[in-house]
Amino acid sequence: MADEDILMGILASGQPDSYVNLLDDRFRSNVERMIEAAPPGVRDHIKIMSGRRSNKRQAQLFRAALRKYGSYREARRYVAPPGKSQHNKGTAIDLRFDGKTEPDTKAGLAARDWVHANAKKFDLYFPMEWEEWHIEPIGSRDGTYKRTGPRDPSANTGRPSDHLAGLGAALSGTEPVPVPISRLSGLAISAGLTNTVLGPAGAPMRQNIPVPRAAPRGLLASPLSETVHSSGRQ
Repeated sequence: MADEDILMGILASGQPDSYVNLLDDRFRSNVERMIEAAPPGVRDHIKIMSGRRSNKRQAQLFRAALRKYGSYREARRYVAPPGKSQHNKGTAIDLRFDGKTEPDTKAGLAARDWVHANAKKFDLYFPMEWEEWHIEPIGSRDGTYKRTGPRDPSANTGRPSDHLAGLGAALSGTEPVPVPISRLSGLAISAGLTNTVLGPAGAPMRQNIPVPRAAPRGLLASPLSETVHSSGRQ
């Protein structure tokens, strides 16, 4: 199998090609090398369930978590807000082992154990012990990993419109969704929006924000609120 086809070949049925095509190329190459090195009995039981996600898709997942867990604090433990996930950066993949993220078959357990035992050889690791299916490049969380962008240099990985679409999707829910200050600052510049304000000790403060004429649908519905958290699942 040609190198460029390895991950597409194990992409789970029904998942978009962009989950693989928009991955950071260095990360993608390392995962390809790992899969290629896996014994056939292991490789045949590994699928990619998720890869590079747009901020819009991340916002949909975060809204679902808000509905499920009832609060930002609880939702943030399980799903990152749009723009804060390694998936949005193209530096994370969620795997399935024999069809499950948490395998319970002999083949699935063997596949999971093999990738966990061998990931480091390919500069990869599983950063969250409670998500044994979530793999990233070493250095993704301490700033030492240098992203190279997607393999196709013409691929779009973060135009302002993409980020705004994600924020619009998040904000179209019934309650305001906190937006990371680092992400919002860039958006404010690119979209002509004013920034939000943090209250004492980082407490969230709501602030109405002027919306440009071309703002995505959903930004008109709710004020933005701001809070800063760095923990939680990605």
